Amino acid sequence: MQAQTVFNTAVRFCTTLCVTLACLFLSFKTYSNTAFSACDMKTNGAAFHRAECLTVPVPTEYKNHTSRRAELNILRARARSTPTKDPLVVISGGPGISAVAMAQRYLSFFYDVQKDRDILFIDQRGTGKSQPFLCEDTPRQFDPSDAQAVESFKASIKQCLNNYPYRHELSTAQAAQDIEFIRKTLGYTQLNIWGGSYGTRVALAYQARFPEMSRTVILDGSAPASIGLPRYAERDAAQALHALFTECKAQPACDKTFGDLNSQWQELLDDLAKSYPKIALQHPRTQQSETVTLTPSLIANWVRMALYSRELSALLPLAIQHAAKKDYSIIGNMAYTAQDGLEGHLAYGMHITMLCHEDFFAQPINKAEAIQGIYPSMPLNGLNDFQSLCEHLPPLPKGYEADYLPLTSKVPTLLLSGQFDPITPAFWGDWASQRLTQSLHWVVPGGHHGVSGLGCIPGQIAYFIETGSLNELDKSCHQSYHASRFFIDAAGPALHALKSEPNHD
Repeated sequence: MQAQTVFNTAVRFCTTLCVTLACLFLSFKTYSNTAFSACDMKTNGAAFHRAECLTVPVPTEYKNHTSRRAELNILRARARSTPTKDPLVVISGGPGISAVAMAQRYLSFFYDVQKDRDILFIDQRGTGKSQPFLCEDTPRQFDPSDAQAVESFKASIKQCLNNYPYRHELSTAQAAQDIEFIRKTLGYTQLNIWGGSYGTRVALAYQARFPEMSRTVILDGSAPASIGLPRYAERDAAQALHALFTECKAQPACDKTFGDLNSQWQELLDDLAKSYPKIALQHPRTQQSETVTLTPSLIANWVRMALYSRELSALLPLAIQHAAKKDYSIIGNMAYTAQDGLEGHLAYGMHITMLCHEDFFAQPINKAEAIQGIYPSMPLNGLNDFQSLCEHLPPLPKGYEADYLPLTSKVPTLLLSGQFDPITPAFWGDWASQRLTQSLHWVVPGGHHGVSGLGCIPGQIAYFIETGSLNELDKSCHQSYHASRFFIDAAGPALHALKSEPNHD
């Protein structure tokens, strides 16, 4: 009888152990290469040569393996030769931009990397085709002086937030865990991580939680959780605009044509504050017309969005001069162009939720620079007030406080910043890197928001990933890139640069 009891106990133990191991195996099921298939634009959000796609079910709660599964949309751009076991993972910004939808554009940065490495693009939860949280019916622009329009916008956002059942699953920490789950699922040994803008926050979170799996990290436009968007948006945008005005003054043709841009900009804001004119604008692509109420906040936001782009920024002195003379056509066309760049890629509900869950609760940090005085005014608060949107959403659970502190890590990390970046300036790269013991921070003269594709930088990124070391990088590479020459009229920049000007090509 005792022997039978021992036998039955052993059977029950083995059965339980086998079931447990089976659950763990299913949780980290390894997909073979044949599990990927050709991407479909409608299903996956992108399709091009050498792109393969896969939908991977991931736990909604990693502590509970029996929880509901969320499905993540993944695109893999295959290596052109036999791939190594440490691919590059590309994490997009926003928050809320689909990495898969942007994959073909990003690949131009990583041509040399793709020689012998797969490149993975993962739609973070709430973006792209991974349970997208779009809020498509919410207006993107409105007159902040119209109390009724403001309340209508807030009501629309709140309704969208309440109607999305998975909003409590959205967090940077969850995104980091998803990346690790996918690494195990696809059988890779380590990962090289590239993050852009908000994607740098996900990269830092992965590096913090899985340092042994992080082979190299590249942060382009650092946005750590402490950035607390949009708390410093005015200051950072004003600093970028000041840098642009200073650069115009340093280019003789620009200085001669436009003179004191700071005064013209302030006069423009003062005039708009008095009148709030209604203007008719025509979209340069669709040719559709609309009437817009122009306010200081709205035009400041247009200028801020133009500062993201090297190409659009070259037009800013001309656009501001014309706007000061009540010709808003150039700056309006620039706003439409900037907006088109995000159209269809940004999941607005996910964007708002992440700002509310994380940035809204970031504690203020000491920033020595003051927005008054030398910096031009950038009155953005009218378009960036998340107080009433966020206060009814719960913060992240306790245990994430460390994500708001500078990360201590020895993982080789290359940080990149642009001189004219209006949202993630070099300050945030310095802040994020202060405890990264193997890090290098390049501030690119003439760079804006995102510099990985400029000049010699793609080659240096590829060499960094190949060697896994910062020591052999060309430390002068990023200094060879300069600001664009500004348009002095509709025909473009001055045809003959003066000898005193540096090479801006």
